[in-house]
Amino acid sequence: MNRNRLQRVSLSLLIGALVPAICIDLNSSYSASLGTRETKDADFVLRVKNWNDFERIKEVFAKHGFEKREHEVEQRLFFGNAVIDLLPYGAELLDGNCIEWPVSGKRIDVRGFDQVFLFAEKRELVPGFKIPTIPLWLSVVLKMGAYLDRGYRRDVIDILYILEHVEESGEQSRRFDVIADGITYETSGAFLIGRDIRQHGSERVIPLVKSFLSLIDDAYAKPIQEILREERRISSNERRQHLHNLFLFLKKGLEV
Repeated sequence: MNRNRLQRVSLSLLIGALVPAICIDLNSSYSASLGTRETKDADFVLRVKNWNDFERIKEVFAKHGFEKREHEVEQRLFFGNAVIDLLPYGAELLDGNCIEWPVSGKRIDVRGFDQVFLFAEKRELVPGFKIPTIPLWLSVVLKMGAYLDRGYRRDVIDILYILEHVEESGEQSRRFDVIADGITYETSGAFLIGRDIRQHGSERVIPLVKSFLSLIDDAYAKPIQEILREERRISSNERRQHLHNLFLFLKKGLEV
C-alpha cells in the first residue's frame, strides 16, 4: 500500500492483535516472531459524532482505494489483500457501555475506547511512517472486554502474550524494579500491566478488568484451559500454575 495514501486516511488509532507486534516485537532484538499469532486484519478506532459521520469517514477511505465487499461485516474494508476493521466511538453512539451496529443490530462493549484517544502514541512501523497505537495495558483492557463480549480464545491468547513479554528486554524495563514480595521476573510483567491499569484506567475500565479476572478463580478456569489447549499443553501442571500466577499478579498490581 502506498505510504502517503495510508497516512492521508490515518484518521484513527490502532488497536487489536497488531499492538503487541508493534509495541513488543518491533522494538525487541530478541523476538523472532511478530505478534501473538497471524492476523488477517488491522483494527482501528475512529472518533465520530454519529453514524452518518462514520459513513462519511468510510467514504474517505473509499476515495483512497479501500472497498467494501458483499456479505462482509459492516465495519470491514479491503485494500487488495489487506483487511481493516473500523470501529466507531462517540457519545451519540453509546447505549450504556455498548454500541449497536445499525445494519446487523449486533452490540459490542466499547468500555476503554474513550481512553484510546488519551493514551495512543505514534510508533514507527517502517522508516518515515508512524501510526497512533495504544499502550499495552490498554490493549489488555480491550482484549478483556472483547473476551467478555464474544468469548473468543484468541483474545485471551493475546492477553497472555502481553503479560509474558511486556518490557522483557531493554534498558527502560521496569521489571527488576518490582521484583519483591513474591513477584518474580516471570510474573513482573503481569504485575506491571495490572499496576498500569490501576494508575491509568477510567472508572468504566476497572470494573471490566475485575469482571474478567473473576472468571479465573483457580488454575482450572476456562481462560487457562483455553490457553493450554491452544498450546497443546493441557497436561502440564507446571504451565497451568504459571498461567494462574500471571493472572494472580495482574490482580495484585491492580490492587496495589
